[in-house]
Amino acid sequence: YPMSFYEFVLASGNEPLARAFEQQVRNDTVHDKLSELYRQHLFVGGMPAAVNKWFSSQSGIIKKTREVRKIHNDLIKGYIRDFGKYDAKNKFLAAQLEAVFRNIPKQLSKAVDTNVKRFQFSQIIKGKSRYKDFQTLIDYLASTHLISKSKIIEGKPTVPLYANEQDGRFKLFVHDIGVLHALIGLPYPQIIQQAFSYKGYMAENFAQNEFLSAGVLSTYAWQSGNTAELEFLITNALGDIIPIEIKSGKHTKAKSLTVYMENYEPKMAYKLCDLIGGMRDNNTHTRPVYYSCHAARSLLMSWDIDEYF
Repeated sequence: YPMSFYEFVLASGNEPLARAFEQQVRNDTVHDKLSELYRQHLFVGGMPAAVNKWFSSQSGIIKKTREVRKIHNDLIKGYIRDFGKYDAKNKFLAAQLEAVFRNIPKQLSKAVDTNVKRFQFSQIIKGKSRYKDFQTLIDYLASTHLISKSKIIEGKPTVPLYANEQDGRFKLFVHDIGVLHALIGLPYPQIIQQAFSYKGYMAENFAQNEFLSAGVLSTYAWQSGNTAELEFLITNALGDIIPIEIKSGKHTKAKSLTVYMENYEPKMAYKLCDLIGGMRDNNTHTRPVYYSCHAARSLLMSWDIDEYF
């Protein structure tokens, strides 16, 4: 996987801030500094060459962002070149892989202030509109770790979560948030500004990557018709299904999470957003979105949430 956000903080050279992150310190000073690095991470991502350039370059901010974006674009060119190795005799197949890969950020960026939607198969490749037409292509891209799936569960989820999976119902995310924004062509100023940096798809793709790097094997989303949807469900060490709401900003009102909790009464829940956190309302833990990895590890490793947070 690319470097996680914690590794990005370490790479910044700010050791006290890295310790504060590791210890999950929550105060205004730490939050402001980590939020600033989080927004930088949304542009730079976690590919080592890009991270190294960002923290070592002596260039001004404009030139430095161009240097980092060039690294992203060179990586993308390399990925596309490698698609041809999947079947060297079939250039058409390589073109199809590229079409799917480039379409994922297009679909993600449409989810500006709402949840990322189920991946749509139509209008990617002419004459193909069914899951079966894309299954091999998507499975190959997932096997390279360039993309990842989050399967969508409808109705009441049961353990194990994989028993609820339905073919063709999933979200797709890009492996690195910096590469994602290079594919979209979103410039640094728009990413770094508060109004842009917490758009739904950014935070959701960021959390997906953090969960996977923390050791979550598979992620799931939840939907109830067209009325409610949650970004993530994760099974904790006790086998409980824990809902996780990702909020794009400081607004923490979570209608879908309320619906889920009223219907299924989970033992606890998370809201990950742009707040210091620490509130506990109806056993719902509010945490900064940049602490996504800690939320995942608390569920995977701790038998008691209070032992971890």
